[in-house]
Amino acid sequence: MLIGLMVFDMTQTRVRKAVPDPILRGSILSLIIIFVALISFEAQAEYREPHDPLYVLDKCEHHAWPDAFHLLGDVPLVSYSGDVICLVNAITKEWAEEAISTIKSNNISSILISSGGGDVEAALKLATAIHRKNLDIYVNRLCISSCANYLFLAAREKFILDNSVVAWHGVPAEGLGDLPIHKEIRSRHVDFFRAMGMTDDIASRTPCDLRDDEQFVKAYTAGERPSWTYPEKILKDEFGLQGLHVLLSPESHPNIRSIPGLESVFVSSGHC
Repeated sequence: MLIGLMVFDMTQTRVRKAVPDPILRGSILSLIIIFVALISFEAQAEYREPHDPLYVLDKCEHHAWPDAFHLLGDVPLVSYSGDVICLVNAITKEWAEEAISTIKSNNISSILISSGGGDVEAALKLATAIHRKNLDIYVNRLCISSCANYLFLAAREKFILDNSVVAWHGVPAEGLGDLPIHKEIRSRHVDFFRAMGMTDDIASRTPCDLRDDEQFVKAYTAGERPSWTYPEKILKDEFGLQGLHVLLSPESHPNIRSIPGLESVFVSSGHC
């Protein structure tokens, strides 16, 4: 707004010198005032407070988001608006490639995501792009498995929005074979966590307080591959997560597994 006033002041002086007719000069100055006001209004409309979740949600309001914790299905969805990219559903090779292309081709600064995970190799590639661009990530609903292992951890600022959850349930090295591609993925997994400056304990180490949890053991034995999440303090203090912002901590959901879609997510206290 200040710049607009300065421009108008300089323009007004020039118009007075160039246009002697006061009526014509007044008309020109009126048009200039309207033009400057429109520019200032547009700039103000696009202004965003640093790390404003409402701004990010507004940018993705056109996107079809999951109802509660139920994903929309297997169809990956990628779109963007302004500096925000909106990502929904399973991580596939095509999904990741489209997201990477969008990030590289546009001035993207933030990601709004809801994903239950997916292809490990694709997630690692997208996570690398996120880390290189220093993007912020906002989890809307859920971010589990490869989404939590790589995309969430790769971001600069990490926001877990109200009524949303980030959860882990192991690492790819545990279920891969000995083919060259499997060895390559394991190697890239190790390189990723080294680049993040942390171990993969957050994803690979089953919380000790859940190892004796009857419901957790039952789910694991049944092959459900249960997931776990932690209170904000544990994520910051024990695992060293930087730039973490939890707008509603998991511990405020004592009955988190009663929520449809989260039956296999357990909250660890982080203590044994």
